[in-house]
Amino acid sequence: MTRRPRFAAAGLIAGQYDIAVAGGVELMSAVPIGSSVLNPDLGNPTSNSIRQRYGVDFNQGVGAEMMAAKWGFTRWLRSWDSPRSPACTPPSWPATTRS
Repeated sequence: MTRRPRFAAAGLIAGQYDIAVAGGVELMSAVPIGSSVLNPDLGNPTSNSIRQRYGVDFNQGVGAEMMAAKWGFTRWLRSWDSPRSPACTPPSWPATTRS
C-alpha cells in the first residue's frame, strides 16, 4: 500500500475529511509479457517454499477451505452465517429515497 491511501484513511478516521479519493498505479513491467512461456514460475503467485510447506498450489478458495478444515468450520456453519454477516455491518452510505 502506498502512502496516499494511508493518509486518506488517516484523515477520514481523524474526522478531517467526509470523503477521500486515493489511488495508485500497478507496475506491469515487473514481469515482461510472454516471460512465463520461457519460465513457468514467472507469473505464478505461489513459490516453491509455499508448495513445500503446504503441499499444494492454492488460491483464495483453496486457502479458505484449508483454514476452515484447520479450525473446524463446517460448510453448514459457513453457509448459515454468511447471510447474517452483511446485516452485522453498518451501512457505509446513508439510505436515500428516489423520487
